[in-house]
Amino acid sequence: MKKDLLLLLQEAKNEEEREWIIMQLSLNNLTPEIQEAVWAASILGWFDKDYLKAVLNKPSLNFFNDLIGLSYVERFENKGYNIHERSRKLLEKRLWEDKLHYYRGLSLRASDYCFTQNLEETNWMIEYICHLLIVKPEQGAYKFYNICVKWWNPPCFDYEKIEALIKSVQERSHATLNSAVAKSQCFYWEAGIKRMQSQYESAKSLYEQALQIYREVGDKLGEANTLISLGDIKLMQSQYKSAKSLHEQALPIYREVGDKLGEANTLKFLGNVEQMQSQYESAKSLYEQALQIYREVGDKLGEANTLISLGDVEQMQSQFKFAKRLYEQALQIYREVGSILGEANTLRSEGDVERMTKMFGAAKKMYSIAQDIYITMKEKFGESDCIFVFGELDRAQGKWQEAIDKYKKALAFYKEKNLLYEQAFVLWQLGMAYYGAKNQKLALDYLRDARCIFTDINSPKADRVQEVIEAIIKGTPFDAKTQFE
Repeated sequence: MKKDLLLLLQEAKNEEEREWIIMQLSLNNLTPEIQEAVWAASILGWFDKDYLKAVLNKPSLNFFNDLIGLSYVERFENKGYNIHERSRKLLEKRLWEDKLHYYRGLSLRASDYCFTQNLEETNWMIEYICHLLIVKPEQGAYKFYNICVKWWNPPCFDYEKIEALIKSVQERSHATLNSAVAKSQCFYWEAGIKRMQSQYESAKSLYEQALQIYREVGDKLGEANTLISLGDIKLMQSQYKSAKSLHEQALPIYREVGDKLGEANTLKFLGNVEQMQSQYESAKSLYEQALQIYREVGDKLGEANTLISLGDVEQMQSQFKFAKRLYEQALQIYREVGSILGEANTLRSEGDVERMTKMFGAAKKMYSIAQDIYITMKEKFGESDCIFVFGELDRAQGKWQEAIDKYKKALAFYKEKNLLYEQAFVLWQLGMAYYGAKNQKLALDYLRDARCIFTDINSPKADRVQEVIEAIIKGTPFDAKTQFE
Protein backbone atom coordinates (compact mmCIF):
# COMPACT_ATOMS: atom_id res chain seq x y z
CA MET A 1 0.00 0.00 0.00
CA LYS A 2 2.81 2.37 0.96
CA LYS A 3 4.65 1.58 -2.26
CA ASP A 4 1.47 2.16 -4.29
CA LEU A 5 1.00 5.54 -2.63
CA LEU A 6 4.56 6.61 -3.34
CA LEU A 7 4.19 5.52 -6.96
CA LEU A 8 0.95 7.49 -7.31
CA LEU A 9 2.56 10.57 -5.82
CA GLN A 10 5.50 10.28 -8.21
CA GLU A 11 3.18 9.95 -11.19
CA ALA A 12 1.10 12.99 -10.21
CA LYS A 13 1.46 15.83 -12.72
CA ASN A 14 1.20 18.70 -10.26
CA GLU A 15 0.79 19.65 -6.60
CA GLU A 16 -3.01 19.63 -6.81
CA GLU A 17 -3.02 16.00 -8.00
CA ARG A 18 -0.67 15.00 -5.19
CA GLU A 19 -2.89 16.71 -2.62
CA TRP A 20 -5.95 14.96 -4.03
CA ILE A 21 -4.25 11.54 -3.77
CA ILE A 22 -3.60 12.16 -0.09
CA MET A 23 -7.16 13.43 0.44
CA GLN A 24 -8.56 10.30 -1.24
CA LEU A 25 -6.50 8.14 1.09
CA SER A 26 -7.90 10.04 4.08
CA LEU A 27 -11.48 9.69 2.79
CA ASN A 28 -11.07 5.96 2.18
CA ASN A 29 -10.17 5.49 5.84
CA LEU A 30 -13.52 7.00 6.93
CA THR A 31 -16.86 5.28 7.32
CA PRO A 32 -19.29 5.90 4.43
CA GLU A 33 -21.52 8.16 6.52
CA ILE A 34 -18.57 10.38 7.59
CA GLN A 35 -17.34 10.45 3.97
CA GLU A 36 -20.76 11.68 2.90
CA ALA A 37 -20.70 14.35 5.62
CA VAL A 38 -17.25 15.56 4.55
CA TRP A 39 -18.43 15.94 0.96
CA ALA A 40 -21.50 17.86 2.08
CA ALA A 41 -19.52 20.10 4.44
CA SER A 42 -17.14 21.01 1.60
CA ILE A 43 -19.81 23.09 -0.16
CA LEU A 44 -20.69 25.04 3.00
CA GLY A 45 -18.96 28.19 4.16
CA TRP A 46 -19.41 26.87 7.69
CA PHE A 47 -21.66 24.38 9.48
CA ASP A 48 -23.01 23.30 12.81
CA LYS A 49 -24.77 20.05 13.65
CA ASP A 50 -28.28 21.24 12.75
CA TYR A 51 -27.19 22.86 9.47
CA LEU A 52 -25.33 19.75 8.34
CA LYS A 53 -28.27 17.51 9.31
CA ALA A 54 -30.56 19.58 7.09
CA VAL A 55 -28.15 19.48 4.13
CA LEU A 56 -27.70 15.70 4.45
CA ASN A 57 -31.43 15.29 5.08
CA LYS A 58 -30.76 13.04 8.09
CA PRO A 59 -32.62 12.98 11.41
CA SER A 60 -29.41 12.68 13.46
CA LEU A 61 -25.62 12.74 13.16
CA ASN A 62 -24.29 10.32 15.75
CA PHE A 63 -20.84 10.59 14.20
CA PHE A 64 -20.62 14.42 14.46
CA ASN A 65 -17.87 14.41 17.09
CA ASP A 66 -15.78 12.09 14.90
CA LEU A 67 -16.31 14.46 11.95
CA ILE A 68 -15.18 17.61 13.77
CA GLY A 69 -12.18 15.71 15.12
CA LEU A 70 -10.71 15.34 11.60
CA SER A 71 -7.44 17.22 11.03
CA TYR A 72 -8.89 19.32 8.20
CA VAL A 73 -12.00 20.45 10.12
CA GLU A 74 -11.54 23.67 12.11
CA ARG A 75 -13.53 26.07 14.26
CA PHE A 76 -15.38 28.90 12.51
CA GLU A 77 -15.83 32.24 14.32
CA ASN A 78 -17.25 30.65 17.50
CA LYS A 79 -20.33 29.70 15.50
CA GLY A 80 -19.53 26.26 14.15
CA TYR A 81 -16.97 24.55 11.97
CA ASN A 82 -15.68 24.46 8.42
CA ILE A 83 -13.41 22.40 6.22
CA HIS A 84 -9.92 23.88 5.97
CA GLU A 85 -9.75 26.07 2.86
CA ARG A 86 -7.22 24.01 0.89
CA SER A 87 -9.03 20.73 1.55
CA ARG A 88 -12.43 22.31 0.93
CA LYS A 89 -11.36 23.60 -2.48
CA LEU A 90 -10.12 20.14 -3.50
CA LEU A 91 -13.38 18.48 -2.44
CA GLU A 92 -15.67 21.18 -3.82
CA LYS A 93 -13.95 21.12 -7.22
CA ARG A 94 -14.25 17.32 -7.51
CA LEU A 95 -17.87 17.41 -6.47
CA TRP A 96 -18.68 20.16 -9.01
CA GLU A 97 -16.88 18.36 -11.85
CA ASP A 98 -17.87 14.74 -11.11
CA LYS A 99 -21.20 14.90 -9.25
CA LEU A 100 -22.86 18.15 -10.36
CA HIS A 101 -26.43 16.93 -9.79
CA TYR A 102 -25.56 15.80 -6.26
CA TYR A 103 -23.78 19.13 -5.62
CA ARG A 104 -26.86 21.10 -6.66
CA GLY A 105 -29.10 18.93 -4.50
CA LEU A 106 -26.98 19.61 -1.43
CA SER A 107 -26.90 23.32 -2.24
CA LEU A 108 -30.68 23.45 -2.68
CA ARG A 109 -31.22 21.96 0.79
CA ALA A 110 -28.62 24.41 2.14
CA SER A 111 -30.41 27.43 0.67
CA ASP A 112 -33.77 26.18 1.97
CA TYR A 113 -32.35 25.79 5.47
CA CYS A 114 -30.62 29.19 5.42
CA PHE A 115 -33.91 30.82 4.46
CA THR A 116 -35.44 29.56 7.73
CA GLN A 117 -32.68 31.17 9.80
CA ASN A 118 -32.23 34.76 10.92
CA LEU A 119 -31.06 36.43 7.73
CA GLU A 120 -30.25 39.61 9.66
CA GLU A 121 -27.19 37.67 10.81
CA THR A 122 -24.42 38.26 8.28
CA ASN A 123 -23.15 34.66 8.19
CA TRP A 124 -26.59 33.28 7.37
CA MET A 125 -27.24 35.91 4.70
CA ILE A 126 -23.90 35.19 3.03
CA GLU A 127 -24.55 31.44 3.07
CA TYR A 128 -28.04 31.95 1.67
CA ILE A 129 -26.84 34.09 -1.24
CA CYS A 130 -23.97 31.75 -2.11
CA HIS A 131 -26.31 28.77 -2.42
CA LEU A 132 -28.97 30.77 -4.28
CA LEU A 133 -26.30 31.66 -6.85
CA ILE A 134 -25.82 27.93 -7.44
CA VAL A 135 -29.42 26.70 -7.56
CA LYS A 136 -31.25 29.88 -8.70
CA PRO A 137 -28.57 32.13 -10.26
CA GLU A 138 -30.85 35.02 -11.29
CA GLN A 139 -32.55 35.16 -7.90
CA GLY A 140 -29.17 34.88 -6.19
CA ALA A 141 -27.69 37.71 -8.25
CA TYR A 142 -30.72 39.90 -7.46
CA LYS A 143 -30.31 39.20 -3.74
CA PHE A 144 -26.56 39.79 -4.00
CA TYR A 145 -27.09 43.24 -5.51
CA ASN A 146 -29.82 44.34 -3.11
CA ILE A 147 -28.03 43.30 0.05
CA CYS A 148 -24.87 45.08 -1.13
CA VAL A 149 -26.90 48.23 -1.80
CA LYS A 150 -28.28 47.99 1.75
CA TRP A 151 -24.87 47.40 3.32
CA TRP A 152 -23.18 50.09 1.21
CA ASN A 153 -25.56 52.96 1.93
CA PRO A 154 -26.54 54.79 5.13
CA PRO A 155 -27.31 53.99 7.83
CA CYS A 156 -25.34 50.74 7.45
CA PHE A 157 -22.00 51.58 5.78
CA ASP A 158 -21.14 47.89 6.32
CA TYR A 159 -18.29 47.64 3.82
CA GLU A 160 -16.71 44.73 5.70
CA LYS A 161 -19.87 42.69 5.15
CA ILE A 162 -19.67 43.30 1.41
CA GLU A 163 -16.04 42.20 1.41
CA ALA A 164 -16.98 39.04 3.35
CA LEU A 165 -19.74 38.23 0.84
CA ILE A 166 -17.42 38.72 -2.15
CA LYS A 167 -14.75 36.56 -0.49
CA SER A 168 -17.24 33.76 0.21
CA VAL A 169 -18.58 33.80 -3.35
CA GLN A 170 -15.09 33.79 -4.83
CA GLU A 171 -13.98 30.94 -2.57
CA ARG A 172 -16.70 28.77 -4.14
CA SER A 173 -15.65 29.86 -7.59
CA HIS A 174 -16.34 26.54 -9.32
CA ALA A 175 -19.99 26.96 -8.52
CA THR A 176 -20.96 30.56 -7.82
CA LEU A 177 -18.81 32.18 -10.48
CA ASN A 178 -20.18 29.79 -13.09
CA SER A 179 -22.84 32.50 -13.35
CA ALA A 180 -21.75 35.50 -15.40
CA VAL A 181 -24.12 37.68 -13.40
CA ALA A 182 -22.53 36.60 -10.10
CA LYS A 183 -19.09 37.26 -11.53
CA SER A 184 -20.11 40.75 -12.62
CA GLN A 185 -21.52 41.48 -9.16
CA CYS A 186 -18.23 40.48 -7.55
CA PHE A 187 -16.31 42.74 -9.92
CA TYR A 188 -18.72 45.63 -9.40
CA TRP A 189 -18.79 45.62 -5.59
CA GLU A 190 -15.12 44.81 -5.16
CA ALA A 191 -14.45 47.82 -7.39
CA GLY A 192 -16.61 49.92 -5.08
CA ILE A 193 -14.47 48.91 -2.10
CA LYS A 194 -11.28 49.72 -4.01
CA ARG A 195 -12.71 53.10 -5.02
CA MET A 196 -13.58 53.89 -1.42
CA GLN A 197 -9.96 53.04 -0.50
CA SER A 198 -8.75 55.47 -3.22
CA GLN A 199 -7.28 52.55 -5.24
CA TYR A 200 -8.64 54.07 -8.41
CA GLU A 201 -6.72 52.06 -11.01
CA SER A 202 -7.70 48.75 -9.39
CA ALA A 203 -11.30 49.94 -9.14
CA LYS A 204 -11.32 51.03 -12.78
CA SER A 205 -10.04 47.63 -13.95
CA LEU A 206 -12.71 45.79 -11.95
CA TYR A 207 -15.49 48.10 -13.17
CA GLU A 208 -14.39 47.57 -16.77
CA GLN A 209 -14.56 43.79 -16.30
CA ALA A 210 -18.05 44.14 -14.82
CA LEU A 211 -19.10 46.43 -17.68
CA GLN A 212 -18.00 43.89 -20.28
CA ILE A 213 -20.10 41.16 -18.68
CA TYR A 214 -23.15 43.41 -18.25
CA ARG A 215 -22.98 44.24 -21.96
CA GLU A 216 -22.50 40.60 -22.95
CA VAL A 217 -25.57 39.45 -20.98
CA GLY A 218 -27.66 42.49 -21.93
CA ASP A 219 -27.99 43.85 -18.39
CA LYS A 220 -28.78 47.49 -19.20
CA LEU A 221 -29.15 48.63 -15.61
CA GLY A 222 -25.85 47.04 -14.61
CA GLU A 223 -24.23 48.70 -17.61
CA ALA A 224 -25.56 52.14 -16.66
CA ASN A 225 -24.61 51.78 -12.98
CA THR A 226 -21.07 50.77 -13.94
CA LEU A 227 -20.69 53.68 -16.37
CA ILE A 228 -21.74 55.97 -13.51
CA SER A 229 -19.16 54.41 -11.19
CA LEU A 230 -16.41 54.78 -13.79
CA GLY A 231 -17.47 58.41 -14.16
CA ASP A 232 -17.25 58.87 -10.40
CA ILE A 233 -13.63 57.72 -10.49
CA LYS A 234 -12.87 60.20 -13.26
CA LEU A 235 -14.43 62.97 -11.17
CA MET A 236 -12.34 61.96 -8.14
CA GLN A 237 -9.29 62.25 -10.38
CA SER A 238 -10.60 65.66 -11.56
CA GLN A 239 -10.95 64.42 -15.15
CA TYR A 240 -14.17 66.34 -15.71
CA LYS A 241 -14.50 65.78 -19.44
CA SER A 242 -14.24 62.00 -19.11
CA ALA A 243 -16.55 61.97 -16.07
CA LYS A 244 -19.16 63.95 -17.96
CA SER A 245 -18.91 61.70 -21.04
CA LEU A 246 -19.44 58.50 -19.03
CA HIS A 247 -22.49 59.91 -17.23
CA GLU A 248 -23.93 61.15 -20.50
CA GLN A 249 -23.63 57.58 -21.83
CA ALA A 250 -25.53 56.27 -18.78
CA LEU A 251 -28.34 58.85 -18.92
CA PRO A 252 -30.18 57.51 -22.04
CA ILE A 253 -29.87 53.95 -20.69
CA TYR A 254 -31.64 54.91 -17.46
CA ARG A 255 -34.34 56.59 -19.53
CA GLU A 256 -34.63 53.52 -21.78
CA VAL A 257 -35.16 51.13 -18.85
CA GLY A 258 -37.41 53.60 -17.02
CA ASP A 259 -35.15 54.05 -14.01
CA LYS A 260 -36.24 57.51 -12.86
CA LEU A 261 -34.00 57.50 -9.81
CA GLY A 262 -30.97 56.60 -11.92
CA GLU A 263 -31.90 59.41 -14.30
CA ALA A 264 -32.19 61.93 -11.45
CA ASN A 265 -28.89 60.86 -9.87
CA THR A 266 -27.15 61.23 -13.23
CA LEU A 267 -28.60 64.68 -13.84
CA LYS A 268 -27.45 65.75 -10.40
CA PHE A 269 -23.96 64.41 -11.03
CA LEU A 270 -23.76 66.28 -14.32
CA GLY A 271 -24.81 69.38 -12.40
CA ASN A 272 -21.93 68.78 -9.97
CA VAL A 273 -19.45 68.62 -12.86
CA GLU A 274 -20.77 71.89 -14.28
CA GLN A 275 -20.64 73.53 -10.85
CA MET A 276 -17.03 72.49 -10.29
CA GLN A 277 -16.16 74.17 -13.59
CA SER A 278 -18.02 77.35 -12.53
CA GLN A 279 -20.77 76.80 -15.13
CA TYR A 280 -23.42 77.89 -12.68
CA GLU A 281 -26.42 78.42 -14.95
CA SER A 282 -25.92 75.03 -16.60
CA ALA A 283 -25.48 73.40 -13.19
CA LYS A 284 -28.65 75.06 -11.90
CA SER A 285 -30.68 73.79 -14.88
CA LEU A 286 -29.48 70.20 -14.36
CA TYR A 287 -30.15 70.35 -10.62
CA GLU A 288 -33.70 71.62 -11.21
CA GLN A 289 -34.39 68.73 -13.60
CA ALA A 290 -33.09 66.28 -11.01
CA LEU A 291 -35.10 67.93 -8.23
CA GLN A 292 -38.33 67.56 -10.17
CA ILE A 293 -37.75 63.82 -10.65
CA TYR A 294 -36.79 63.26 -7.00
CA ARG A 295 -40.05 64.90 -5.97
CA GLU A 296 -42.02 62.85 -8.52
CA VAL A 297 -40.67 59.54 -7.20
CA GLY A 298 -40.82 60.65 -3.55
CA ASP A 299 -37.08 60.40 -2.89
CA LYS A 300 -36.78 62.80 0.04
CA LEU A 301 -33.04 62.27 0.49
CA GLY A 302 -32.37 62.98 -3.19
CA GLU A 303 -34.55 66.07 -2.94
CA ALA A 304 -32.62 67.37 0.07
CA ASN A 305 -29.23 66.67 -1.52
CA THR A 306 -30.26 68.59 -4.63
CA LEU A 307 -31.54 71.53 -2.60
CA ILE A 308 -28.09 71.69 -1.01
CA SER A 309 -26.46 71.75 -4.45
CA LEU A 310 -28.80 74.50 -5.63
CA GLY A 311 -27.96 76.43 -2.47
CA ASP A 312 -24.25 76.02 -3.24
CA VAL A 313 -24.80 77.51 -6.71
CA GLU A 314 -26.57 80.51 -5.20
CA GLN A 315 -23.84 80.91 -2.59
CA MET A 316 -21.09 80.87 -5.22
CA GLN A 317 -22.90 83.71 -6.97
CA SER A 318 -23.18 85.65 -3.67
CA GLN A 319 -26.94 85.13 -3.54
CA PHE A 320 -26.75 84.39 0.17
CA LYS A 321 -30.41 84.96 0.99
CA PHE A 322 -31.54 82.43 -1.62
CA ALA A 323 -28.81 80.00 -0.60
CA LYS A 324 -29.85 80.12 3.05
CA ARG A 325 -33.50 79.52 2.14
CA LEU A 326 -32.56 76.42 0.12
CA TYR A 327 -30.34 75.09 2.91
CA GLU A 328 -33.14 75.52 5.45
CA GLN A 329 -35.51 73.52 3.21
CA ALA A 330 -32.90 70.76 2.94
CA LEU A 331 -32.23 70.73 6.70
CA GLN A 332 -35.92 70.22 7.44
CA ILE A 333 -36.05 67.22 5.11
CA TYR A 334 -32.87 65.66 6.52
CA ARG A 335 -34.35 65.90 10.01
CA GLU A 336 -37.64 64.38 8.80
CA VAL A 337 -35.90 61.34 7.30
CA GLY A 338 -33.35 61.05 10.12
CA SER A 339 -30.25 61.70 8.01
CA ILE A 340 -27.67 62.83 10.58
CA LEU A 341 -24.94 63.11 7.96
CA GLY A 342 -27.18 65.23 5.73
CA GLU A 343 -27.93 67.45 8.69
CA ALA A 344 -24.20 67.94 9.32
CA ASN A 345 -23.54 68.79 5.67
CA THR A 346 -26.32 71.38 5.72
CA LEU A 347 -25.13 73.01 8.93
CA ARG A 348 -21.68 73.30 7.42
CA SER A 349 -23.16 74.97 4.31
CA GLU A 350 -25.23 77.33 6.46
CA GLY A 351 -22.04 78.14 8.35
CA ASP A 352 -20.46 79.14 5.03
CA VAL A 353 -23.29 81.63 4.42
CA GLU A 354 -22.87 83.10 7.90
CA ARG A 355 -19.12 83.39 7.37
CA MET A 356 -19.48 85.03 3.97
CA THR A 357 -21.89 87.59 5.48
CA LYS A 358 -19.44 88.20 8.35
CA MET A 359 -21.63 86.56 11.02
CA PHE A 360 -18.58 84.82 12.47
CA GLY A 361 -20.09 83.73 15.79
CA ALA A 362 -23.03 82.02 14.10
CA ALA A 363 -20.69 80.43 11.55
CA LYS A 364 -18.43 78.99 14.26
CA LYS A 365 -21.42 77.54 16.10
CA MET A 366 -22.73 75.77 12.99
CA TYR A 367 -19.30 74.47 12.00
CA SER A 368 -18.77 73.11 15.53
CA ILE A 369 -22.07 71.22 15.55
CA ALA A 370 -21.32 69.77 12.11
CA GLN A 371 -17.81 68.74 13.14
CA ASP A 372 -19.10 66.97 16.27
CA ILE A 373 -21.48 64.94 14.10
CA TYR A 374 -18.71 64.01 11.64
CA ILE A 375 -16.41 62.90 14.46
CA THR A 376 -19.19 60.83 16.07
CA MET A 377 -19.94 59.15 12.73
CA LYS A 378 -16.22 58.70 11.94
CA GLU A 379 -16.78 60.60 8.69
CA LYS A 380 -13.22 61.70 7.88
CA PHE A 381 -14.11 63.65 4.73
CA GLY A 382 -16.61 65.81 6.57
CA GLU A 383 -14.27 66.23 9.52
CA SER A 384 -11.48 67.44 7.21
CA ASP A 385 -13.85 69.79 5.41
CA CYS A 386 -14.75 71.30 8.78
CA ILE A 387 -11.08 71.82 9.60
CA PHE A 388 -10.77 73.65 6.28
CA VAL A 389 -13.80 75.89 6.89
CA PHE A 390 -12.55 76.72 10.38
CA GLY A 391 -9.42 77.89 8.57
CA GLU A 392 -11.62 79.98 6.29
CA LEU A 393 -13.26 81.48 9.36
CA ASP A 394 -9.86 82.40 10.82
CA ARG A 395 -8.71 83.94 7.53
CA ALA A 396 -11.87 86.03 7.28
CA GLN A 397 -10.96 87.47 10.70
CA GLY A 398 -7.29 88.03 9.87
CA LYS A 399 -6.05 85.22 12.13
CA TRP A 400 -3.40 84.22 9.62
CA GLN A 401 -1.32 81.63 11.51
CA GLU A 402 -4.42 79.88 12.89
CA ALA A 403 -5.80 79.70 9.35
CA ILE A 404 -2.52 78.38 7.94
CA ASP A 405 -2.32 75.61 10.56
CA LYS A 406 -5.85 74.44 9.79
CA TYR A 407 -5.38 74.62 6.02
CA LYS A 408 -2.25 72.46 6.25
CA LYS A 409 -4.05 69.86 8.33
CA ALA A 410 -6.88 69.65 5.79
CA LEU A 411 -4.39 69.60 2.91
CA ALA A 412 -2.65 66.52 4.37
CA PHE A 413 -5.92 64.58 4.29
CA TYR A 414 -6.78 65.68 0.73
CA LYS A 415 -3.31 64.62 -0.43
CA GLU A 416 -3.70 61.25 1.28
CA LYS A 417 -6.97 60.71 -0.61
CA ASN A 418 -5.56 62.16 -3.86
CA LEU A 419 -8.37 64.74 -4.10
CA LEU A 420 -6.86 67.14 -6.61
CA TYR A 421 -9.59 69.80 -6.71
CA GLU A 422 -9.67 70.04 -2.92
CA GLN A 423 -5.86 70.17 -2.78
CA ALA A 424 -5.77 73.03 -5.27
CA PHE A 425 -8.46 74.95 -3.42
CA VAL A 426 -6.65 74.67 -0.07
CA LEU A 427 -3.33 75.65 -1.68
CA TRP A 428 -5.08 78.74 -3.04
CA GLN A 429 -6.31 79.70 0.43
CA LEU A 430 -2.88 79.01 1.93
CA GLY A 431 -1.46 81.48 -0.56
CA MET A 432 -4.05 84.04 0.53
CA ALA A 433 -3.28 83.48 4.21
CA TYR A 434 0.48 83.82 3.68
CA TYR A 435 -0.13 87.04 1.73
CA GLY A 436 -2.16 88.33 4.67
CA ALA A 437 0.70 87.32 6.98
CA LYS A 438 3.12 89.42 4.83
CA ASN A 439 5.01 86.40 3.49
CA GLN A 440 4.90 87.13 -0.22
CA LYS A 441 7.33 84.37 -1.23
CA LEU A 442 5.35 81.55 0.37
CA ALA A 443 2.12 83.11 -0.86
CA LEU A 444 3.33 82.93 -4.46
CA ASP A 445 4.69 79.38 -3.98
CA TYR A 446 1.33 78.07 -2.78
CA LEU A 447 -0.64 80.04 -5.36
CA ARG A 448 1.51 78.71 -8.20
CA ASP A 449 1.03 75.15 -6.92
CA ALA A 450 -2.73 75.75 -6.86
CA ARG A 451 -2.71 77.21 -10.37
CA CYS A 452 -0.73 74.21 -11.65
CA ILE A 453 -3.27 71.69 -10.30
CA PHE A 454 -6.28 73.72 -11.44
CA THR A 455 -4.71 73.89 -14.91
CA ASP A 456 -4.03 70.13 -14.96
CA ILE A 457 -7.67 69.38 -14.13
CA ASN A 458 -9.00 71.98 -16.56
CA SER A 459 -10.64 74.08 -13.87
CA PRO A 460 -11.43 77.73 -14.74
CA LYS A 461 -10.31 78.59 -11.21
CA ALA A 462 -6.77 78.53 -12.62
CA ASP A 463 -7.52 81.93 -14.21
CA ARG A 464 -8.81 83.28 -10.91
CA VAL A 465 -5.63 82.19 -9.11
CA GLN A 466 -3.56 83.76 -11.87
CA GLU A 467 -5.28 87.08 -11.15
CA VAL A 468 -4.11 86.84 -7.53
CA ILE A 469 -0.54 86.02 -8.60
CA GLU A 470 -0.44 88.98 -10.97
CA ALA A 471 -1.82 91.31 -8.30
CA ILE A 472 0.95 90.28 -5.89
CA ILE A 473 3.71 90.57 -8.50
CA LYS A 474 2.49 94.01 -9.62
CA GLY A 475 2.20 95.17 -6.03
CA THR A 476 -1.53 95.79 -6.34
CA PRO A 477 -2.85 95.68 -2.76
CA PHE A 478 -5.92 93.57 -1.91
CA ASP A 479 -7.71 92.30 1.17
CA ALA A 480 -6.60 88.72 1.81
CA LYS A 481 -9.56 88.23 4.12
CA THR A 482 -12.27 88.44 1.47
CA GLN A 483 -10.99 89.45 -1.97
CA PHE A 484 -10.71 86.85 -4.75
CA GLU A 485 -13.25 84.57 -3.02
